[in-house]
Amino acid sequence: MPVYLNDSDDDIDSAATVEDALAQIDKKNLLIPYWSDPRRKVKVGVVVDPEARTIKEWKAVSVE
Repeated sequence: MPVYLNDSDDDIDSAATVEDALAQIDKKNLLIPYWSDPRRKVKVGVVVDPEARTIKEWKAVSVE
């Protein structure tokens, strides 16, 4: 089973893009604790619509 990583902070503006969410994972170096884990790593960027309380957009990126 892969390791899935998503940053659920409210640091990103609700108008942000999936690419912004993925960049935030890189900026915060959130993958570092998992580099030695032999499982496949997947970054998941999610944009949530705060009014509708639903997922507007998401993207999963496998990390080598």
